[in-house]
Amino acid sequence: MTRKKYLLIFVNYFKCFNSSLFIWFQEAVFGAYGNADTDTLAYTNVGISTNLIYLVNEIGELRKVSDGTITSYKHHADMVNDMYPK
Repeated sequence: MTRKKYLLIFVNYFKCFNSSLFIWFQEAVFGAYGNADTDTLAYTNVGISTNLIYLVNEIGELRKVSDGTITSYKHHADMVNDMYPK
């Protein structure tokens, strides 16, 4: 599967999810994690802020898309209640 076709499928999936359950989606989706630029494109196309998108690199570091800040899974686990309040 080409990168472009993958992106279109991914974006269409999230757009369908978003439009079908829009109110729930707005209240339930606080952040998004991926491992490729296509994930970022898909998430931003459905309205998720780049402040809430993290890309995982090949050594397991998490990079915040908006500013490039590097964190870890442990950091996110320790800060989950602050990052994603109820």
